[in-house]
Amino acid sequence: VDIPTVVTKKMLKAAMKHIEVIAKARQKVKNAEFLQQAALEEYGPELHVALRSRRDELHYLRKLTELLFPYILPPKSTECRSLALLIREILPGSVFLPSMDFLADPDTVNHLLLIFIDDSPPEKATEPTSSLVPFLQKFAEPRNKKPSVLKLELKEIRDQQDLLFRFMNFLKQEGAVHVLQFCLTVEEFNDRILRPELSDTEKMSLHEEVQKIYKTYCLDESIDKIRFDPFIVEEIQRIAEGPYMDVVKLQTMRCLFEAYEHVLSLLENVFTPMFCHSDEYFRHLLRGAESPTRNSKFNRTTQKRGESFGISKIGNKIKGVFKSSAMEGAMLPNYNLNEGEDDFIEEGVMVMEDDSPEEAVSTPNTPRNLAAWKISIPYVDFFDDPSLERKDRKERIPVFCIDVERNDRRAVGHEPEHWSVYRRYLEFYVLESKLTEFHGTFPDAQLPSKRIIGPKNYEFLKSKREEFQEYLQKLLQHPELSNSQLLADFLSPNGGETQFLDKMLPDVNLG
Repeated sequence: VDIPTVVTKKMLKAAMKHIEVIAKARQKVKNAEFLQQAALEEYGPELHVALRSRRDELHYLRKLTELLFPYILPPKSTECRSLALLIREILPGSVFLPSMDFLADPDTVNHLLLIFIDDSPPEKATEPTSSLVPFLQKFAEPRNKKPSVLKLELKEIRDQQDLLFRFMNFLKQEGAVHVLQFCLTVEEFNDRILRPELSDTEKMSLHEEVQKIYKTYCLDESIDKIRFDPFIVEEIQRIAEGPYMDVVKLQTMRCLFEAYEHVLSLLENVFTPMFCHSDEYFRHLLRGAESPTRNSKFNRTTQKRGESFGISKIGNKIKGVFKSSAMEGAMLPNYNLNEGEDDFIEEGVMVMEDDSPEEAVSTPNTPRNLAAWKISIPYVDFFDDPSLERKDRKERIPVFCIDVERNDRRAVGHEPEHWSVYRRYLEFYVLESKLTEFHGTFPDAQLPSKRIIGPKNYEFLKSKREEFQEYLQKLLQHPELSNSQLLADFLSPNGGETQFLDKMLPDVNLG
């Protein structure tokens, strides 16, 4: 803070203005008892909002405290509404307000001015200093150590796909996902290098992998650098910068194994206990405690009664997101938004169920009955993705081919329609997530656990073809989804192309 600037440009101006107001107020009143009220009236609209009343002052300090939250609290703390409200009441009422009353006392102001101007040292203490006492750290160990019910082992996390996905989300929030990535990369590398009779091609591939490990986790300028002992970095550097034939030396060298043990120790002793007390793990526990059947019935019941299901997730400003005539379940209440507030709606939280930009598979005034549609997934094919195009070739990704037959418009003279749709593996989980948000879970129609680690290649998709086909067929038989715009878009060749790709569930690329 530039004190001279604050004094000359702010404090002096405010002081001169106050002297002018007091001078004018004295001319209007004869009795000094009414001088304060006259001065307040003289300020008029320029009077600070905190001076209008004690209640306004407290309200002003509350708003000021809310502005301080990003600077005085950890980022995640503001997500806890009860904690934010508690601090918002304690700081203004018990800290700021008494402090302002103390500082506004004329005696306090004069005392502070004397301290600021007087250079003489403070008086020396006359009381004797207290004797030093030892700090009783670990003086007695508790007799009964009960293991925490929240404790998890890293092996348990890795064995459960949902837990592993939440653990990776937690590491991403902590900026430490590269620690787990290093651990998995070294495990895969060890599986490859410990094979007997490696060919030259395999040695060259392993050498390139060592170079990648060194550049990613050992160089000082790397954003994913992990602090290893100097000898570990030197040994890995020597192999990475040497001839590719020397890569077989890592079979007997201890540098990579000690680096792996160091990172594994970090995951087990530091990040796993932190994860067990994180919001991600608590969400997992609460989700597991809920009954899917009960939760599904409750969600669908509240929607039919017109309650605002999922409004806290979508945001309060959802004006115009749903059509009034075709919402999946009920009408949303009117939130009386002012004109122009739509500009503040973030695209990332707008989940469109019945307001799709493109009616690809319906025509106006034609009822849609998805229960009459027939679908099958006959095979898995490859798709050239231009967004993943490389310099030398296009990236080919495996996709499910969905054959669709529409038979619900015969009553209005339309013949059955046939088309094919190509959908990626992760797009099915985006569909499931959105349908769950609007309708709750469907116990009889659920996808298998999402694969987090490992390739999602042609062979993997082929093994899941029948399960994904059965999932779509069961969705079409649910009466609640007979007019679902989301499901229709998913089965349309042109509908919702970006709706399922742009909002794809996060998938961490590990190695």
